[in-house]
Order: sequence, then structure tokens, then C-alpha cells
Amino acid sequence: MNSRTAYKFAVLYLTIGAGIFALSSIFRKELSDFALGFCEGVSVVLIVGSAIYLIVHFMKKKSQ
Repeated sequence: MNSRTAYKFAVLYLTIGAGIFALSSIFRKELSDFALGFCEGVSVVLIVGSAIYLIVHFMKKKSQ
């Protein structure tokens, strides 16, 4: 996988994570505790993982 494709996937995962977090915040009252925790956990993993990749990507790009 080349760098450009990985960058696109990282941005996509960041968007999906933010969307899941926003939806779980909107439907907080309707979701069970397990579903809410699962949605928030998945969104945090997606956001943090893609943010780490994007930071490393920009650091490498800047040093070149």
C-alpha cells in the first residue's frame, strides 16, 4: 500500500470515528450502556489511531 492510499484510509477512519462518536452522543439516552460504551470505544480507537498515523505521516513529509 502506497503512502497516498494509506493517507486516504487514515482520513476515512478519522471521519468514521468522528461520525460514530457524534451519533453515539446524539442517541446517548436511547442506547444501552454496552452499546454506548462499544460505540465510544470504537470511535476513540479510530480517532486516536488515525491521528497518530497522520502525525507521523506529516512529520516524515516535513523532514524530506
